[in-house]
Amino acid sequence: MEILITGGKGQLARAFQKFFAQKGLSYQAFSHREFDISDLKAVLSAVRTLRPRVIINCAAYNLVDKAEEDFQEAFRVNTLGPYNLRLAASEVGAFLIHFSTDYLHWLRLNLTGRPSQRGWSRLESSTQNSK
Repeated sequence: MEILITGGKGQLARAFQKFFAQKGLSYQAFSHREFDISDLKAVLSAVRTLRPRVIINCAAYNLVDKAEEDFQEAFRVNTLGPYNLRLAASEVGAFLIHFSTDYLHWLRLNLTGRPSQRGWSRLESSTQNSK
């Protein structure tokens, strides 16, 4: 397989699938139910088995208001997930492409003047995965 796409049911992932299909490129897309990027063992197992040349991470916890209540889940998907993909990609020599939004969530302040919980999880992902 040439390309592995996470977050396969999302808008960005669907656009990639359409493009790759038109170009005749080999890809496989997985929804979060099929491929939990926050589970390191599952990520390593899948990537070792599939051995993609490219991993495109379109997965994200994007329920902004709910992230304030469920920070742990936002952190798992937005921080641990990309980190796990980076480890797996490195192991098999795959190129990892990680997408975030064009909205700077860590600068979005809630009513108390603190960055939102989702923002913190996205910022941490950017920090961890830029190393």
